[in-house]
Amino acid sequence: MKIAFFLIASCIAANAYAASADKAEALYDRMHRLAPSMASHTIIDDALKALSGQPCFNEMSGEIKTMILDYSNPPGAKKLAINSFMSRFTNDDIDAILAFSETQPGKKMFATMPEVAAEASVFAMNHFQANQQEINKRIFDLLERYKGKTCNSPS
Repeated sequence: MKIAFFLIASCIAANAYAASADKAEALYDRMHRLAPSMASHTIIDDALKALSGQPCFNEMSGEIKTMILDYSNPPGAKKLAINSFMSRFTNDDIDAILAFSETQPGKKMFATMPEVAAEASVFAMNHFQANQQEINKRIFDLLERYKGKTCNSPS
């Protein structure tokens, strides 16, 4: 009896979040409705600007937009997101998020989230690239300090 109680308690604790697949899918679908393109429009605009001097640009631009959007939502992304939501949120959490997404601030947040994330990613990438030599130097200095030392390795 104690073992059965322990197993049940362990399952409940392990699935403390465990939202249902239906709720998680509803959240995913709502996110896509409010922000249909997870690829930033800024990224699309930048790509188009870079190609704007090409012959036949006007004829190509629609196809280029479609191409970028096709690659921004790879197969399996929906399932990955649903599983992620299920492991991180309860049904009540998702209900609250869905309710918020119907408010004006919620709609605005979901609509701008991809652009904000893209801008932050570009900033972080540029910062890393600008400091790559310093980072490499620090890593090589660290490797040099440990050269020839015997260390405890995790088992």
